[in-house]
Amino acid sequence: MRQGGQYNNRSTSQPPTGPGLNQPNIAPNQMRPPQVMMQPGMPGPMPGQGLPQQIPIQAANLPPAVAAYNQAGQKLFHFVNPNNPNYKSQVGEFIYEHVETLAGEEQAPKITGMLIDLPLNEIQGYVLDFYKLQNKVNEANSLLKSQQ
Repeated sequence: MRQGGQYNNRSTSQPPTGPGLNQPNIAPNQMRPPQVMMQPGMPGPMPGQGLPQQIPIQAANLPPAVAAYNQAGQKLFHFVNPNNPNYKSQVGEFIYEHVETLAGEEQAPKITGMLIDLPLNEIQGYVLDFYKLQNKVNEANSLLKSQQ
C-alpha cells in the first residue's frame, strides 16, 4: 500500500504490482515516473486500467480554438504563482478576448476582473482548461444578471 508518497514495509520493500498497475517488480528507488502527457481536465485512468499512453494535445479531439487556448495556457501556467506580482494582469490579458467572446463586449471587463480575483488554484485551473474558463464566465455572467 502507498501512504503519504511512501510504500509501507509490511513484508516487502517493493511496490504493489498487479493488473493495471503497470509497474514491474523493481525496488521503489529504481522506479521512474510515467511519461504521460495529460490534457487539463482529463480524468485519470479508471480503476483497473493502466496509465494512458502519451496523448498529444491535438489528439484529444478538441476544437482547434480550444486546443490553442489550452496550449497557450500551459505556457502561461508557470507564471501564475504568488511569487509573480504581475500574474493577475498577465492572466487578465490572456483571458480577456475569450471572455469577450463568451460574455460580450459590455460584460468582458467586469467578468475578467472577477475572474482574476478568484483564488490562485481556480485561476490556474481555468488558465489550463478553456472549458473551466467557460464555466467561470457563465457563473460570473449569471451572478451579474441576478444582481440587476
